[in-house]
Amino acid sequence: MARPNIDDAVAALERVADDITEIGVSRVAEKANVPERVVRKFIRDIMSSKNSDIRKIADAVKALKVPA
Repeated sequence: MARPNIDDAVAALERVADDITEIGVSRVAEKANVPERVVRKFIRDIMSSKNSDIRKIADAVKALKVPA
């Protein structure tokens, strides 16, 4: 089994960003209790977001995502 690396983490966060575009920035921002600009910043450049914002956004996406 290969050890996880930064590419795996970035790929996972990119999937979260894709989910945000499907759900909607405003809904995710409201659920995560962060300003919309923080969510848009996350979509634009994942690595420039703060860890606390990433955690809030990821939790909000998980809560809003409808099971397929």
